[in-house]
This record gives sequence, C-alpha cells and structure tokens, in this order.
Amino acid sequence: MKSLVVFASGSGTTLQYIIDAVESGVLRASISVVIVNKDNAGAIKRAISHGIPCLTFLRSNYNTRKKFDATVVKFLDNLSPDLIVLAGWMHIFTKVYTDVYGNTTINLHPALPGQFPGADGIGDAWKAFQAGKIDHTGAMVHYIVEEVDAGKVIDTVKVPIHTDDTLDSLKQRIQFHEKPLLLSAIQKCLFPMTPPVISKTYVGKVRNMHNIGNDLMVAEHSDRLSSFDRHICMIPCKGKVLTLTSAWWFNQTHHIVPNHLLHYQDNLMMLKRCDVIPLEVVVRGFITGSTKTALWTHYNAGKRTYCGIQFPEGLVKNQRLPEPVVTPTTKSDVDVPISSSEIVSQGILSADDWKYIYDAALNLFRYGTEIAAKCGLILVDTKYEFGRDSSGRILLIDEIHTCDSSRYWKLDTYEERFSNREAPDRFDKDVIRQWVRARCDPYNEPLPEIPPELIEQVSGVYQQFYEMLTGESIPERPDITLQNFVNDYVE
Repeated sequence: MKSLVVFASGSGTTLQYIIDAVESGVLRASISVVIVNKDNAGAIKRAISHGIPCLTFLRSNYNTRKKFDATVVKFLDNLSPDLIVLAGWMHIFTKVYTDVYGNTTINLHPALPGQFPGADGIGDAWKAFQAGKIDHTGAMVHYIVEEVDAGKVIDTVKVPIHTDDTLDSLKQRIQFHEKPLLLSAIQKCLFPMTPPVISKTYVGKVRNMHNIGNDLMVAEHSDRLSSFDRHICMIPCKGKVLTLTSAWWFNQTHHIVPNHLLHYQDNLMMLKRCDVIPLEVVVRGFITGSTKTALWTHYNAGKRTYCGIQFPEGLVKNQRLPEPVVTPTTKSDVDVPISSSEIVSQGILSADDWKYIYDAALNLFRYGTEIAAKCGLILVDTKYEFGRDSSGRILLIDEIHTCDSSRYWKLDTYEERFSNREAPDRFDKDVIRQWVRARCDPYNEPLPEIPPELIEQVSGVYQQFYEMLTGESIPERPDITLQNFVNDYVE
C-alpha cells in the first residue's frame, strides 16, 4: 500500500479530511506518520486519536532553517514515503529539503497559480476583489520549490467571489472546494494513470455514464427530466445543479458512509467505478406522492402494508410519519416495492450488508433532514443507491439529496397549508408531473408538449433550491467538455 507523510502546523482539519479518506477506503493509502512543528498543534490530538504516529520538530530547537530542514530530510530518508503532503504546514523549506523531496512533496494553497503567494492568500484575494481587480480566486495543489507557492501545479479549482460576499463567506467557499481538490491531487500523484480512452457505457434516464479505464467512471448529468418511467422534457441548467448539489452533499456526508465521488466540475463527476446493487433505497418522512410506487398511492388504494411495513388507519396525504421509514424498490425498467425480508431471501444482499445499507440510509436521511431544516426546507423523501468498489466495499453512489432524487417542501408554510389541506410549497418536479397527469394517462398515453413558461419555472426552482441549500450561486463559466475534464484529471 502507498504510504503518506503529512506535515501539519495548526488545528488539523485538512489532516482529518485525509484521515477520513484513508479510513473510508476512498484513498487507498496509509499515513505512516504526522509531523508537526508546534507542540500545541491540534493535529497532534487528531493523529493520536486515530492511532497514527506523530512527531514534533520544533523550529526553535535549531539555529537555522537549513539545520531544521536537514534533520527532517534525515528522518524522511528512513521512511521512503511515496508522497509527502503539506496540510496547513507553516514553514518554508529551503533547498536543503526541496532538492531532495521537492518532487515528492505537495502543498495546498488557497489561491490560483501566480496569484497571492504566502500565508494570507485568501485575504490578499479579498483585497484585490474590493479594489475591482478580480472577480474570482481559487485554490491549487503544487509541488514545492524554495520559492513560495511557485512549484509545478498539479491541479486547480476556480472559486467565484460574489458581490454580497464577506471575507468569512469567501473563506468558507474556498475551504469547501480545496479539500476535495487536495484529495484528487493525492490520487493523481499516488496512482498515475494510463491515457484515458472514453467509452460511453450507457445512457440513463437523466445521465450518461462513461468508462475511462483505471477503475474510473464519469457521470455526465443531462438536462433531461424523467418521470412516470419516461422522458418528459429538457430543463435548462438542471444537469449542472444536480452535479453541484450531489457534490455538496457527498462532501458533507463522508462521516456517515463513504461514497464514489473523486472530482467534479459543471455537469461532470469523476467517480470510482462500482458494481451497482440493484436496489433503490427510498426513505420517507411523510406519506405523499402520486406515482405507482408512491406510498400515498398504495395507502389511498386501501393497502396498509407497504414494503413489509404496517401503516395505521387514518393517515392523510402529506402527513408527517412518526419516524422515517425505509421502503426499497427493485432497480429495473419498472421499479417494484420490496421488503427487507425479500431482499435477503431473494439473495440480493446478505442480512449484514442489508443492515449496513439500511442503517446508512436512515442516518443519511436524518442528517439531510437536519441540514435542510436549517435552510428553510423539509426533506420529504429521497432515494439512495449503493454499489461495491473493486475491493468489495459498499459505497454510496449515483446522486444524493438532489431535486431529482428527493422531494423538498418549504418549511415555513408546511404546517399552515397542511392544516388547510392544501398542497405544500414544493421544491421538486411535481409541478410538471401534476400538469402532465391532469392532461393524460402518463403511463399509457402520448405526453403533451410542456409549455416553455413551465420549463423556465422549473429551471428556476432547481437553481433557487441550490442557492437556498448552499448559500452559493450557480457558477457562471463556460462548460468544460467531457474530454478536457478527463484529460485535466488524469494528466
């Protein structure tokens, strides 16, 4: 297994991100040692709590920087690490170090190449923005040379600066992007890949999947809107919103279950290839819906048992359930509800694997509900998908908590509208579903053409949802091509 040495000086949040990636299996490497240069660095406690050796080299114990660097080099010579990561390391190495380990050491810096080197890259970018000189900044990962933040660049990400930003909000946005950037760069350095050959694997309801070799896939989210097991129309900007939303949630939920996301941009996601488990794990917090597999459809037809769960009499549409319920369906051309016992008895999953997925889905839903409520939203129901990577580990895949995979209502109006037996204010595609259903049998008859004004309304709903959830606007930049996205990742 590849070995890492991590240098850290501060609280160790970036170190923790790397540790999480290693322990979840997203990063197939081990951290052989953490090195700090402050005896009160928070990284010390993080390393020790995960059983990682941690050594302290105090700069004050050495007369010169060169002597300090020479001691570090001598120590590393005994380890022969595959990669050294500077994760919040507050010490500038001299040529004594860089001549030996410059091509093995990478650094994360919160600015773009050639801009704002040094310790206050974000503050310097903020000042330049206020002076009207820039409208964006970013982050980069680079190899180190003696000159500060000037080594060969491995990867970058651009981060927009908004007119209503503060320095704190800009810092938060950069921090949101830079840790996944660092993980992507570590992957590139540890596992150099053969030149990619892109081949389209399949076209799904809303996304195209591309196999590029090296155990990697690219998901290309389209603007297609699907419902009633059919394509309905195209919604402008929908693919980009789905990608950005999923990436936001994937990065928020590493602590619950590992996932397959490695990198993303615009409507494209670089993913770890997984064998899909043929289930859609639907979690519901309310009784609602209008499709064939919706809980309310079955309940309203007089059925009180659904997916092996017994529901009481007297429930009404859009009512909150006492506890969230897991109601899986088979994953096929036509989804069919299935119970937990049937999943095991039919050999789809072992009892242990199903319990792992069942618990993960409930924990994801509870966490999503909590985050959504802080943003003025109700996460009503959602579906999760899981797969196995090449080592057999179960990962969260596909998308998470988007407007396609989930139903959202507005929190501040729900109680009043429910009391009045009015439909909740929605953040999903039901507005088009309802329009179609009012004009035809969408499962058996030709679909009417969707009015342009309705398409524009739904496009706005997707974008408004993303902004409410993340506090960010959709980045305005030219879309990257699939080939360039792949080339940028593997180069």
